[in-house]
Amino acid sequence: MPSPVAGVAASDIYLQALMSFTNQVLKSSTQDRHLKMLQRYQEITREQVLDALRKYVLPVFDPATSIVVSSCGPAVADKVAEGLKSVGYDVESRLWDAGADEGGEDGHSDCDTCESGSSA
Repeated sequence: MPSPVAGVAASDIYLQALMSFTNQVLKSSTQDRHLKMLQRYQEITREQVLDALRKYVLPVFDPATSIVVSSCGPAVADKVAEGLKSVGYDVESRLWDAGADEGGEDGHSDCDTCESGSSA
């Protein structure tokens, strides 16, 4: 069946109709939801964006409210540890030996909640 709109594949029109039906009937969205959202986005102020960044993003980089896990080669481990210490993180370094047995049958080597030999 040819497309009723020049330059647009018939399958695209049917897909758009299906998405419109899904959004309006199954998700209870209005047909102009996207326009309303764009209008709401225009009302967001610079200060609101900065407040959101302070509340949700900056704590990720604060040693008092975040945890860093780094995996690196032994050649740079000391340099990474010093860098993390310099910005306020408490650093605990562990050397992983790929050839060593990692604990009992359950694979836990230093798990405080599991007893030796129990299965997880």
